[in-house]
Amino acid sequence: MISGRGQRPRLQNLRFVHDYFWRRLIHFELGADFLNLRGLLFELGGETLYLFLLLRDDCLQVLNFAIEHSLLGPLGNGLA
Repeated sequence: MISGRGQRPRLQNLRFVHDYFWRRLIHFELGADFLNLRGLLFELGGETLYLFLLLRDDCLQVLNFAIEHSLLGPLGNGLA
Protein backbone atom coordinates (compact mmCIF):
# COMPACT_ATOMS: atom_id res chain seq x y z
CA MET A 1 0.00 0.00 0.00
CA ILE A 2 1.36 3.43 -0.94
CA SER A 3 1.46 6.01 1.79
CA GLY A 4 0.36 9.59 1.28
CA ARG A 5 3.98 10.77 1.37
CA GLY A 6 5.01 8.57 -1.57
CA GLN A 7 2.09 9.59 -3.72
CA ARG A 8 2.66 13.37 -3.74
CA PRO A 9 5.97 13.33 -5.72
CA ARG A 10 4.36 11.15 -8.37
CA LEU A 11 1.54 13.65 -8.83
CA GLN A 12 4.04 16.51 -9.06
CA ASN A 13 5.99 14.59 -11.70
CA LEU A 14 2.84 14.00 -13.71
CA ARG A 15 1.94 17.68 -13.44
CA PHE A 16 5.40 18.57 -14.79
CA VAL A 17 4.97 16.19 -17.74
CA HIS A 18 1.50 17.59 -18.43
CA ASP A 19 2.74 21.22 -18.32
CA TYR A 20 5.75 20.38 -20.51
CA PHE A 21 3.53 18.67 -23.08
CA TRP A 22 1.15 21.65 -23.32
CA ARG A 23 4.01 24.14 -23.59
CA ARG A 24 5.51 22.14 -26.45
CA LEU A 25 2.12 21.88 -28.13
CA ILE A 26 1.48 25.62 -27.88
CA HIS A 27 4.99 26.35 -29.18
CA PHE A 28 4.36 24.02 -32.13
CA GLU A 29 1.03 25.68 -32.96
CA LEU A 30 2.59 29.16 -32.87
CA GLY A 31 5.36 27.98 -35.18
CA ALA A 32 2.80 26.52 -37.57
CA ASP A 33 0.88 29.81 -37.59
CA PHE A 34 4.03 31.74 -38.48
CA LEU A 35 4.72 29.33 -41.34
CA ASN A 36 1.17 29.79 -42.63
CA LEU A 37 1.55 33.56 -42.41
CA ARG A 38 4.84 33.47 -44.32
CA GLY A 39 3.25 31.34 -47.05
CA LEU A 40 0.26 33.65 -47.23
CA LEU A 41 2.46 36.73 -47.61
CA PHE A 42 4.46 34.95 -50.32
CA GLU A 43 1.28 34.07 -52.21
CA LEU A 44 -0.09 37.59 -51.85
CA GLY A 45 3.14 39.03 -53.22
CA GLY A 46 2.82 36.84 -56.30
CA GLU A 47 -0.86 37.72 -56.61
CA THR A 48 -0.06 41.44 -56.54
CA LEU A 49 2.42 41.04 -59.38
CA TYR A 50 -0.11 38.96 -61.31
CA LEU A 51 -2.86 41.56 -60.85
CA PHE A 52 -0.48 44.34 -61.89
CA LEU A 53 0.39 42.46 -65.08
CA LEU A 54 -3.28 41.71 -65.65
CA LEU A 55 -4.14 45.41 -65.53
CA ARG A 56 -1.51 46.24 -68.13
CA ASP A 57 -2.23 43.53 -70.71
CA ASP A 58 -5.60 42.98 -72.40
CA CYS A 59 -4.62 39.51 -73.65
CA LEU A 60 -3.93 38.38 -70.09
CA GLN A 61 -7.34 39.71 -69.05
CA VAL A 62 -9.06 37.65 -71.74
CA LEU A 63 -7.03 34.55 -70.84
CA ASN A 64 -7.81 35.01 -67.14
CA PHE A 65 -11.52 35.38 -67.90
CA ALA A 66 -11.47 32.22 -70.04
CA ILE A 67 -9.68 30.21 -67.33
CA GLU A 68 -11.95 31.40 -64.51
CA HIS A 69 -15.12 30.60 -66.46
CA SER A 70 -13.84 27.24 -67.80
CA LEU A 71 -14.10 28.34 -71.41
CA LEU A 72 -10.90 26.50 -72.35
CA GLY A 73 -12.15 23.06 -71.36
CA PRO A 74 -9.42 20.72 -70.08
CA LEU A 75 -6.69 23.24 -70.97
CA GLY A 76 -7.93 25.66 -68.32
CA ASN A 77 -7.71 23.00 -65.61
CA GLY A 78 -4.14 22.03 -66.43
CA LEU A 79 -5.29 18.56 -67.50
CA ALA A 80 -3.98 18.79 -71.06
